Amino acid sequence: MAKGYSTDLRDRVVALVEGGESCREAARLLDLAASTTIRWMDRWHTTGSVAAKPGTGHCRSPLEPHEQCLLDRVAAEPDRRRRTTLRPTIPGIRF
Repeated sequence: MAKGYSTDLRDRVVALVEGGESCREAARLLDLAASTTIRWMDRWHTTGSVAAKPGTGHCRSPLEPHEQCLLDRVAAEPDRRRRTTLRPTIPGIRF
């Protein structure tokens, strides 16, 4: 996963825009997408901060609710390796 932009870069965008440059010009000067600078300035005007939002944590697998069912199936039939045998019995999961 890509890392977020530094707070220093975000502060430079704010300084440029507050100094009279447009968001698009600040983006061009700092080699950023215009939409990024516009979002940062919206956040600056709304909250007074351009700090990165907190991460969402780890992603959960869509199979997590079915973990025990899958483990039981594998334990009952350890020689079956084709995943097509599991398809009909897991409602709501598309393979």
